Amino acid sequence: MKSQIGVKVLIQNSLGEYLFLKRSKLILSDPIPGWDIPGGRIEAGEELLEALSREVQEETGHELEGEPKLLAAQDIFVEKRDLHVVRLTYRVQEDVKRVVLSHEHTDFAWFLPKHLQDMTFEPYLDETIKKFIL
Repeated sequence: MKSQIGVKVLIQNSLGEYLFLKRSKLILSDPIPGWDIPGGRIEAGEELLEALSREVQEETGHELEGEPKLLAAQDIFVEKRDLHVVRLTYRVQEDVKRVVLSHEHTDFAWFLPKHLQDMTFEPYLDETIKKFIL
């Protein structure tokens, strides 16, 4: 089984809203091509926060300035791909002045925690939101 490490971040602005990106395609075993948060896989030799900053820049055009805090570590097993992903999810508070989407996403939105209650996310993001945001 192959292993990978992924990093994700919940970016919260000064209004208490969180940045979400609308995925343009299905990811891994996720059947819901919906809202996600910025992040991706680390590259060999790359430090965790360096990877997180790179992924945020690639997916949103935003340079992380704040100090991300680790919220959760999760094991994701993708049997069809013989893959084990360890996902580290962070939270950072900062204002994003402009979002420039990559080809991986078709839209973005800012949501208050109360709006997240009725939304559907992939299981690992859903677990993190319920535990740390709601």
